[in-house]
Amino acid sequence: MTPEKRLRAIFALSKYTGLEVTADFLRHTDRHAPTAGISQIHPLIEGIFKPRGSRYAFAVWSRSAVGADAEIYSDEFRQSPDGGWLMEYAAKSVSLDSAINRSLFACMEDKQPLLVIVTSRGSGHPEGARYRI
Repeated sequence: MTPEKRLRAIFALSKYTGLEVTADFLRHTDRHAPTAGISQIHPLIEGIFKPRGSRYAFAVWSRSAVGADAEIYSDEFRQSPDGGWLMEYAAKSVSLDSAINRSLFACMEDKQPLLVIVTSRGSGHPEGARYRI
């Protein structure tokens, strides 16, 4: 994913910020938000999603940050007075030099935006899981 395509996708998806979406929306974004120009926001397998061939992570997903699902890592979110979020992300116990971690550091170094997804309603809910972007 080129940096330009990445930024266009994030801009197109910004209208979903704060809304709850389904796993299908995240995994098959091209069906739900074709103007984003990407196949998926996140596959919901691991916490960090870096598209193949991209220098940058595209999205980070926390199952436990808002307490809606079983705690896997001790992620925490705090809302800032300006409406933004501060996320304290608990990394897996792997080398910080792994490709996936380097993709997060590249976002910070180059001041690239990153989508953050939290599980707002766990998979055990009778109506299924929901995720907030």
